[in-house]
Parts: sequence; structure tokens; C-alpha cells
Amino acid sequence: MISHPATRSDAAVVGCNDVRSKAGPCLSYAEGKGDQNTVPPACCNGMRNISAEAKTVEDKKGVCNCLKQVFQMFKKGLVDSWLQQIPSRCGVDVPFKLSIDADCNRFDIETPLV
Repeated sequence: MISHPATRSDAAVVGCNDVRSKAGPCLSYAEGKGDQNTVPPACCNGMRNISAEAKTVEDKKGVCNCLKQVFQMFKKGLVDSWLQQIPSRCGVDVPFKLSIDADCNRFDIETPLV
């Protein structure tokens, strides 16, 4: 019998704990702490890393849902407009609105996260 390696058809490869960890440095910016003219480099690096890992539509939806969970946990201290600035300030294209109320089922599937 020949065995075939498992394929990654509909399983998201990006884990929520990983997303939380990598996006964590973005929270201080979104809370208005520090210099609002500059997103912390650790935030941008985390977003780039998350983006590089999210290849499929399911990955992107998973990332969106994980980020939304994190934002919901901290929503009292977050400024949504600052969250939405992170992708452009970091030079990262995100196919969904980086927001407390993001709709993770509706986004541009053609836009890469990178």
C-alpha cells in the first residue's frame, strides 16, 4: 500500500495562539500608547509574519477571526481608527478591515495578506 502525505485542503495552517502572539505588539499602538505617528516595529514584523503564513482563503479567514477575538478582548481600550491604520503604516496589504467589528466572511480573497 502506498501512503500519500496529508494535504492541506481546508485546514488553516495559521494558529490563533501564533496570531495573538505576533499581533500582540500592535495593541499598544491601537490603545494610543506611545508615538501615534509610528507603529512599533515589532507590530509590523508580526503582521508581516502572519501575512506570509496565511496563504489560503481559510487561512485568511482564520487570521481575521483570531485578530477579531483579540480586538474584542481589548476593545474598551482600543481605538478602532488606529487599528485600521496599522496595515498601511506597516506596508502590509490586508484583504479585510483590520477592525474590532471586522466581517471575516466578507473580504477580497484576491488580495494577499503581504
